[in-house]
Amino acid sequence: MGMTDLQRMVPASPRGRLDEAEFQRLKQADFRRPTATIAFAGAFLVFSLWLWDWAIDPLHAPDTFWLRILLSLSFLPYPLAVLAGMRRLLPLVFYGGVLWLQVVFLWILARLDGGAAYGIGGFMFWFIVPPLMSFILRLRDNVLGNLAVVAFPSLLAGPLGLLPQMDLLKLNALIVPAGLITIVGHAMIDRLLRRIYEYRWQLEWRSLAIDALAEGVVIIQGGAIRYANAAAAAMVGRAPEQIVGAALGDFVRIDERTDLTRPLRIDAPGGAAAWVRVSRADIVWQGKPATLVSVADVTEQQRADEALRKSEEHYRTVIDNVSETIIIAQGNRLVFANPRAEELTGFTVDELTARPFVQLLHAEDVALVADRYSRRMRGEEAERYTQFRVQRRDGSHVWVESSAVRILWNGEPATLAFLGDQTERRKADEALRHSEERYRLLVDHASEGILISQDGILRFVNPRIAELTGRGEAELVGKPLLDYIHADDRPVLVDRHRRRRRGEPVPSHEVFRLLRADGGIVWIEFSGVDVDWEGQPAVLSFLIDITERKRTEDELRRSEENYRHVIENSPVGITIVHGNRVMLANKALCRMLECGEEELLRMGSFLDLVHEDDAATMRAHAVRLVDAPEGGKAVVGFRIRTPSGKTVWVEGNTVQVQWQGKRATLSFIHDVTERRRLEESLKQTLAERETILERSIVGIALLDPKGRLRWANKAMGQIFGIDTERILGISLEPYYLSREAYMETGAAVSAAVLAGRHYEAELLMRRADGRLFWAQLSGKAVNASDLSQGTVWAIVDIDQRRRLEDELKRTSAERELILQSALVGIIYSRERRYVWVNRAFADMLGYRQDELIGQSSRILFPNEKSWREFGEQGYAVMARGEPFSVEWQMVRRDGSPFWAQTLGRNIDPDNPRAGSIWTIVDITARKQAEEEIRAALEKQKELNYLKSRFVSMTSHEFRTPLATILSSAELLKYYGGKLPESERAELIDAVESAVRRMTRMMDDVLVIGKAEADRLECNPAPLDVRDFCAKVIRETVRAEEAEGRRGDRIVFDMPADGIQAQLDEKLARFILGNLLSNGLKYSPNGGAVALAVRADEAQLRFTVTDSGIGIPDEDLPHLFEPFHRAKNVGTLPGTGLGLAIVKKAVDLHGGRIEVSSAPGKGSRFDVTLPR
Repeated sequence: MGMTDLQRMVPASPRGRLDEAEFQRLKQADFRRPTATIAFAGAFLVFSLWLWDWAIDPLHAPDTFWLRILLSLSFLPYPLAVLAGMRRLLPLVFYGGVLWLQVVFLWILARLDGGAAYGIGGFMFWFIVPPLMSFILRLRDNVLGNLAVVAFPSLLAGPLGLLPQMDLLKLNALIVPAGLITIVGHAMIDRLLRRIYEYRWQLEWRSLAIDALAEGVVIIQGGAIRYANAAAAAMVGRAPEQIVGAALGDFVRIDERTDLTRPLRIDAPGGAAAWVRVSRADIVWQGKPATLVSVADVTEQQRADEALRKSEEHYRTVIDNVSETIIIAQGNRLVFANPRAEELTGFTVDELTARPFVQLLHAEDVALVADRYSRRMRGEEAERYTQFRVQRRDGSHVWVESSAVRILWNGEPATLAFLGDQTERRKADEALRHSEERYRLLVDHASEGILISQDGILRFVNPRIAELTGRGEAELVGKPLLDYIHADDRPVLVDRHRRRRRGEPVPSHEVFRLLRADGGIVWIEFSGVDVDWEGQPAVLSFLIDITERKRTEDELRRSEENYRHVIENSPVGITIVHGNRVMLANKALCRMLECGEEELLRMGSFLDLVHEDDAATMRAHAVRLVDAPEGGKAVVGFRIRTPSGKTVWVEGNTVQVQWQGKRATLSFIHDVTERRRLEESLKQTLAERETILERSIVGIALLDPKGRLRWANKAMGQIFGIDTERILGISLEPYYLSREAYMETGAAVSAAVLAGRHYEAELLMRRADGRLFWAQLSGKAVNASDLSQGTVWAIVDIDQRRRLEDELKRTSAERELILQSALVGIIYSRERRYVWVNRAFADMLGYRQDELIGQSSRILFPNEKSWREFGEQGYAVMARGEPFSVEWQMVRRDGSPFWAQTLGRNIDPDNPRAGSIWTIVDITARKQAEEEIRAALEKQKELNYLKSRFVSMTSHEFRTPLATILSSAELLKYYGGKLPESERAELIDAVESAVRRMTRMMDDVLVIGKAEADRLECNPAPLDVRDFCAKVIRETVRAEEAEGRRGDRIVFDMPADGIQAQLDEKLARFILGNLLSNGLKYSPNGGAVALAVRADEAQLRFTVTDSGIGIPDEDLPHLFEPFHRAKNVGTLPGTGLGLAIVKKAVDLHGGRIEVSSAPGKGSRFDVTLPR
């Protein structure tokens, strides 16, 4: 809660009379004990008046003793009832007791000679003491009770005959005025108490409101703190009473020179630093001058600003190092290409833009690219993503994927394309296809060559050996193995054979070349074990064709060289540090540090280069890196002192890696010296703008819904010549020209506020001394949805401007012809209204010139905030006599936005009210090009994120089946001859299951890829739903049983009559298959999975319900995103693609899918499709 909330709250608080019940409660609470004390004292006083009986009639006074005792005891029920809290019965107890006391008093008087005469005076007792005890009662009860007290003595003495000789006329003449005076006294006391309680209530409420403020409030008097609310005390970690009396300087230094427009730093609890924004005002506190200081905690805002600056640095890094090629084609040529295009093609940017772009394409791809480009340029629908080959300068070709959109370039249609190098991905796809073929061969046949030899003679070969040698099995058996070994490798195998015969250890694997019948050579990895063959010692050997692996190793060496080339030529400094010693440094880092690579490698510690002011921070950072986990990342900024003495600001992005078997730190170091300079410049500019806003000459006021002044700034008081504090809560009608002008303005303001618009007008108004002047008023509701909060107004004295306008009219004719011929928009404005515009500006906005004259410049801005910010910035700069130049978004007459380069200057720097001259240039085309480039970079960022998630998923999910295949293959390889047939079959089944699992994962990836690329088609056709569901259930059951899980847990529920629907069978199989498979997988302990089918005339509904582990609430919003898996799946396998495919298939049918789930209670999926 801030000061604005308190100001809004105070006028809204109840200010009328206290609630009657609350008023009575407060009186009872405060005066219960005093009232009881007075009553007990009254009882004693009544008994003590027995002495008065002796004064009247000493002879009969003893006869009144016991009556006096009775009179005193009759006082006691009332104080006891007060102390017991019997609030409702108190009036009856009190006034009933008083009437009874009058009866007893008359009995006493009747026993005394002269009692009738002296008793008239004695009755005055009942109008002196009882009112002191009864003011805690309700006023109504006191009025009625006192009337009864006045009338009852006459009734007792007269008609009832207790004292008939009493002069009733004298009695009434005395007690009637006394009774009336008592009633009036009760009314005055009741009113006084009510006002006291209301005032106390207001003080308590305001105190609570101030204590509830989130903004700190402190009152300073004589340099010491006299009051502090809880929020202020909490900022310094103390209670309010602990800082009252302390000096303000103990917590923060503020004097007349302190700039309160900027946040101040204070020491928060625990030694941490906190940032506050301080404002102060002079007040009177307890009759003496004091200072009210309000303190707002802006620590989080400061942190947010810092985070924003860091975010800006990150995005600038992405833009500067974008990995994609960006080109723009117009006509048949490229009109733009980024530096990445030079790396991709080998041509310079000038060479690229000087030739038709089709010359850069592979001949086979020209027709495809040209067709899509032509259709896109004609505005027709064309595929956004295209893969084709680009011809490099050296004649080689590079596969790229293009993402293209139609844009306007210099006002003409063009195509913006982002080209990503797909060469490596093509190679990976090709390698993946080869891998799939090898796994299929492994299922159909043994992938290794298997042979048995005795004394070097072949006794058995499998078909794979025949394939490897290019010879038939009959041709090989009985021949020496060495006949088919390359001559250079025979000595190694002969030596191996001899050592084995001698019982010496031999390597488990050997590599040699196998000679084929056609003269070719096959690289073989050989392993063997001793076995018995037909009762004789033999060697069982496994031969694996590693020719392809040899080729891959060669390619890997070449790839390593390529990566080394990338590091050496990267524009970003790259280094690897181990134990603070530099292990690797690229050329960019050497240039940055002005050191050679050898010099860096010999350096004792990288910290030797760190600036002395940052050395301690970097040493601490190095210590933290020692404990950081592998893969842990960090970002740190610091200064480096080069050997020449130059200071360079750098930013390092570090990650923990393994380097030559040891933990090391890989760092990417960016030179951010220029960026730091710009940040300092930005801070200075912001400070200057804050100063300008504080010196505003615009009067600002806040009015309540009835038009009464709540608050006004100093400029407001200066404009009207008044002390604004003295007219708070008063209407501003006296400052209008007449009551009619006031009422007319009020009606116009009400209409604007109710319509949600702001009100703006120029009016002739009256100063406090009676002088008339012209003022510009601009106002709007504080909150359009809650008009009770009032309106806020900006008032500008434009009297001088009016006179200047008259003067300007006399000279404008001479300049009109010159200015109308200018090609840029030119404006002469005064008080932000157009006095004159040229034709170019009117055409730019879509107005006629005469339509703009007199208009507020507000029509040029998209909203009030933009208009005010422009004015606050621009006129503040021009008030210093300087020109104001800025790029700003504005709007035309038809509402269309455009960007303008504006330049403004005051005609008279010493008199801003004389007006200003502005020039406007439309720069929309340039701004649009910048925005399109930023949007493209954001798209690339999103694609990189999805690619990372895909790589993470595939590396994790492929590891298990690949491990199964590898372990099964090794068992077959080394122990295939020893294993029983059933175990060999079991290993082959495990390989088949793993391959099927990988195939399903690849199918899911391909399907989601088609869906994301909008290439997944939906072709509905008539389908018998019962047969379709039965087929899907059978397929799911077989798949589950193949994975070793029970598949007979599906419960199918469908009406007996058949259902026909128009569905794409393939997509529908994706939907049901994935939902049923997930239900079985995530239902532990053999839980059942129910499939229910229902239909009406328009829709078909599939409901799949399981009793599985359920889905956490936080995962439900992301359930259908690719690669997303719930947090509670544990070690259950999965890719996170199944439900994403289901959602895509449902959307293609035009249907919807709904899910309800709770952890541990299972899940229910409802799929509704049109029939």
